[in-house]
Amino acid sequence: GRARVACGGPIVSIDLMHDLGFLHALCKSRFELGVRPGAERRRFMIHLEGKVALISGAARGQGAAEARLFAELGARVVVADLLEEEGRSVAEELREAGCYVRLNVTQHADWEQAVRRTVDRFGKLDVLVNNAGIAPPGTGVESTPEALFRQVIDVNLMGVFFGMRAAHPAMKEAGGGSIVNISSTAGFRG
Repeated sequence: GRARVACGGPIVSIDLMHDLGFLHALCKSRFELGVRPGAERRRFMIHLEGKVALISGAARGQGAAEARLFAELGARVVVADLLEEEGRSVAEELREAGCYVRLNVTQHADWEQAVRRTVDRFGKLDVLVNNAGIAPPGTGVESTPEALFRQVIDVNLMGVFFGMRAAHPAMKEAGGGSIVNISSTAGFRG
């Protein structure tokens, strides 16, 4: 996919695969710093008109910020999460540009249903943002229970794999797409 960008100069076309890292950083900074909505768009002029994005873990925090920003930049957004009340609330904020789908990222069947509902609602899937993840509080490797470690692997690794596997056929059918896998600095700690 391509997007149009202007940074104080002429509008240029960029590859979304490379630019979505920037969008992630933009969402993260807006979420963490409370940047006024719309300020970045005036500065960077990134547009996602006509794109359809499925974002996991979008009911709150960084995922909700990503969903709002993608909608603001012109995308139609599927807010996917286990947290139904919060997910529906974010989707309602997006009005006709958004919808909610219940998604347990550890279940491949849930992913297949989420992709199917995305395509049924918006006609295609262009962008998958694997944002859902968990980071258990400060237990070291020596004191982490095996069940907790397996849960982290199921959500943070298998969930990403299932999402990519389920999204691939729809993106191929749409002529391509972009997959953004969000990670955490928690991966640098032992």
